[in-house]
Amino acid sequence: MHVLTRGTGSTFQIRIPADLVTILGHTPLRTSLGFLPKREAQRRARLLAGQAEIWFTRLRQAREMVGDDEKSFDTSLRSDFASALGELAEAPAERFQSLQEYEAKLKELEQRLQEKEAALALKEKAVVDLSAAAASPAKEESADAAPDEEPSEPSVPLFSEAAAEFLKGKREALGPKSSFVARRELALRAFGDIVGDRPLNEYRSADLQDFVAVVGRLPRDWAKSRRFAGLPLRQVAEANSGLQQPLPFLTTTTVNEYVAAVRTLWRTARIDHESVRPLEKAQLTLPRTLRRPTRREGIEVEHLNLWLAAAAACPRPDDRWLPLLGLLTGARLAELVYLQGQDFRRVGEHWTVDLRTDLTSDNGDPVERQIKTQAGRRVFALHKTLDELGFVEWARRRDGFIFDLLHRAKWPAHTASKRMLRQMKEVGIHLPQAGVFHSLRHTTKAWLREEGRPLGTDKRMENLQVGHALSGIDDHYGWQSLRRKEVERLATLPLLEGLDLSPYRGQVQDADEEPKPRRLARKRRPSRAKKAAPGGR
Repeated sequence: MHVLTRGTGSTFQIRIPADLVTILGHTPLRTSLGFLPKREAQRRARLLAGQAEIWFTRLRQAREMVGDDEKSFDTSLRSDFASALGELAEAPAERFQSLQEYEAKLKELEQRLQEKEAALALKEKAVVDLSAAAASPAKEESADAAPDEEPSEPSVPLFSEAAAEFLKGKREALGPKSSFVARRELALRAFGDIVGDRPLNEYRSADLQDFVAVVGRLPRDWAKSRRFAGLPLRQVAEANSGLQQPLPFLTTTTVNEYVAAVRTLWRTARIDHESVRPLEKAQLTLPRTLRRPTRREGIEVEHLNLWLAAAAACPRPDDRWLPLLGLLTGARLAELVYLQGQDFRRVGEHWTVDLRTDLTSDNGDPVERQIKTQAGRRVFALHKTLDELGFVEWARRRDGFIFDLLHRAKWPAHTASKRMLRQMKEVGIHLPQAGVFHSLRHTTKAWLREEGRPLGTDKRMENLQVGHALSGIDDHYGWQSLRRKEVERLATLPLLEGLDLSPYRGQVQDADEEPKPRRLARKRRPSRAKKAAPGGR
């Protein structure tokens, strides 16, 4: 219902869609309708609700073009929505002589919302200019001495220079090992390779469309493929398109992420350089060659039994335990790779893992734990099976990282991902982009729904366990981590029907046990060639 009737009159209200809460906030949009007959108030509310849905749809389309950088949206967008709805509510239907006049009024209000982003850019530039003037007295004296001279705009940098500065700031904020920064760097490198390195004010919207058209014909693994190594990306796209059976193209999700990186860079550059065109507003058409995003699903119990049987026979602790841990906890692979013995905490009669605390380095200093999302900084329950198999006791005795062999590599999580992928391929259950280690999280979610909800678990408890964001504002009230009763319920859930864990019985290693080092391959001795006789041919 969109109409609330109280002593002060009727009020129109519409909730913010869940996918737009990060932009518009949780509080519903409300506007007063005044004292109106019930039927008239409901009719007016239907008109306002329809217009609000149109704006919500356009905002979703704008976010798809921008990508996941939601901070780029105008923070005053909510107030514009509310004021526009309020103005429509104040205009009684009798003022409009025809439907065309009413639609003209709607278009006028929509135009005001569309112009808000341009006004914000000018406002941000003015703030930057005022801050620079306040911080530099020397510039003020120079301006007083020559009042007729207009301050010259800073020289517009090359794309490569702007990209380097942009990525440097991202690395300082997110860390040098951030995968988000690595993906942004790959996208900006592709843009410079395809369109060329020029001053930012020389690019046009056609350049961005050209970039999208070329990227849409690139093979999926263009950055790693040796087949096209050293070739410009435009030639790579042409060569791939010219094959009788082209290699799989990029997905729409990947290309949208590339475009989002370029748009964000342009939005940042326009704050300092007025002559740079608003390239981030360009309307783009995605190529038809793009593939649909891969949809991951869970792993069937029969395939899980094959994988777990092979994993249980592995000599390395990480190869043996990571698949079972991923299944019974729903944790991400990178979260499991960085577990330490101190992370295991007893809650009542059962064990949990606390990801809210810092890690401890080899010299005893605290190190911030890197978590993908804020919701991932949580406490998750360990199923009692892990304790019965002896894993918890073994893990708590380990000094430092429990899977320390992985940390001999430069990128522990990447190394673990490759090892898990190799296991899945060996048992024949791997599917490109679909049947991967992350599919265990889908399996765990399905398990919690099927086995847990009949026994009292709910969606909020499931999200807290696997580290998904809580959906509604009411879910954020109360405790933000699993309580004792919830841990007990999750730790004692019946296992998936048909799941066979017998290969893990008696497979716990001692704390000091390590797999034997690989034997180095002997170098072949050069074959003994028959010595030619003196003077021979």
